[in-house]
Amino acid sequence: MEFLLNLLFPPHCPVCDSVRAIRESVCCPECRRKLLEIGDNACFLCGRPTEETEEYCDSCRKRKPSFERGFSAFAYQGAAREAVLGFKFSGRETAGAFFAQELLRMHGEEMRLFGADAVVPVPLHPRKLRMRGYNQAEILAKHLAEGLQIPLEAHLLIRKRNTRPQKELSAAARLRNLTEAFAVPTGIFSNKERRMPESILLVDDILTTGSTLEACARIAKRAGVRRVAVVTVCCAGEFFSAGQRAM
Repeated sequence: MEFLLNLLFPPHCPVCDSVRAIRESVCCPECRRKLLEIGDNACFLCGRPTEETEEYCDSCRKRKPSFERGFSAFAYQGAAREAVLGFKFSGRETAGAFFAQELLRMHGEEMRLFGADAVVPVPLHPRKLRMRGYNQAEILAKHLAEGLQIPLEAHLLIRKRNTRPQKELSAAARLRNLTEAFAVPTGIFSNKERRMPESILLVDDILTTGSTLEACARIAKRAGVRRVAVVTVCCAGEFFSAGQRAM
C-alpha cells in the first residue's frame, strides 16, 4: 500500500519541492547541506543557539520560561526558513515526516530521557484550521509520537481566540495577544482510564520569541501537567559556531 501511495503521490523535497524518486532520500542532498543545524551549543532551557561558553540564552537568563527543556533542529534562516514556511503555509504536509525524522536523529535520546507521557501539538483556531486545511504542528507531533512510541494527545489544548498574527507584534505584545487564547477542554480526562499526563512534549513549527509555547506551557501546567519540553523544527538565534553547521 505504501509503495502504491508513493507511486501515486511521490514524495517532494521539503526545501525545493522537487519530486523525489521512491528510493532516494526525501530531501535533496544539496538542499540538506543548506540546512543549518543548531548543534550542541544550544540553550539548555529553550534550545536556541548560544555561544560555546553559555548554558542559557539571554532570554532565558532574563526570565525563566514555564517549560523545562527545549529541542530544535535547525536555525530559522535560509533554506530551513523556506522549508518550514512551505510546510506551514503552502500545503507541503509531507515535510512533517522529514522534520520529525531529523528531530529524532538529533534529539531522540534526550526526548526519551525526558520521559514525556504524551506529545501535544500547539492548536490552531478552528477558523484558521478550516482555511489552511491542516495543523502543521499536529502533523509533526503525530510523527514524533510514532517515533517515540508515546501517545499523541492532539486535543489536550484548544485555541479559544483567533489572535492576530504574531509576526506583526513586538515580543511583549505577543504574550499579551496570547493571554487566555489557549485552554484545556473541560472534562477531557473525565474518563477514569485517562488521566492528565504528568509530562508532555509540546510541539510547534518555529520558536521565535517563544510567546506561543510559553502561553501553552502555562495553561497545561495550570491544568495539572508538571513538566513540559518544547519541540520545534526551527528556532531563531544569534550565535552560530562550529557547533551549528550545515550538513
